Amino acid sequence: MKTGFKRILAALAMLFGSALLSASVHAQSSFTHSNKLIPNSVTAFSVATGGTLNFVPALQVAAKACPEDAKEEGDSESPELTRQSVNAMATKSCDDHTEGEVEYKDEEGHTCRGPADDLSEDVVKSVKIARISGKCDSSDAGSMPQKARYVFTVIQTGPFGAFKISWITDSGSTYNSTGTLTNGYAPGELRASVAGGLNGRSCQ
Repeated sequence: MKTGFKRILAALAMLFGSALLSASVHAQSSFTHSNKLIPNSVTAFSVATGGTLNFVPALQVAAKACPEDAKEEGDSESPELTRQSVNAMATKSCDDHTEGEVEYKDEEGHTCRGPADDLSEDVVKSVKIARISGKCDSSDAGSMPQKARYVFTVIQTGPFGAFKISWITDSGSTYNSTGTLTNGYAPGELRASVAGGLNGRSCQ
């Protein structure tokens, strides 16, 4: 009796162990690995029934275009009809090094001038934009200059382009403005000029 019971336990143990072994070696449905031979690509294999590997051709991933560059220059006007002047230029190399400078001023005394340390380009609703950021020396209507962090957005629209600019000073004060260029240079456009700026006047 005891011998028969032991044999039954042994048989159950073998069946249970066999089931675990089968589960542990069950093949995954698919896997991928990076392909170092073809830059910016992925090679994949699908696993068929029985463990056969089927090769899936490498998929080429589009590389980011470089270098990137953005430029906007000329007289402009805000929605409140405030006269402005902008001169923004930045270039980002293939190793992500950015250089350039942004200078902004308006007739109310707001100014921001400083080097660029980052540039990113994008397309939003079919409109090309470029964001230039960095640190500048800012002033507000004749107040003492303060260090600030700025973002200048070049917007490729209209005859000469448009822009947004914002900055925040070390003390926490902020400034925001937008403008449409009335002359000058914008991305994708030929250089043009209107003597004297807006209505014969320019922002000094």
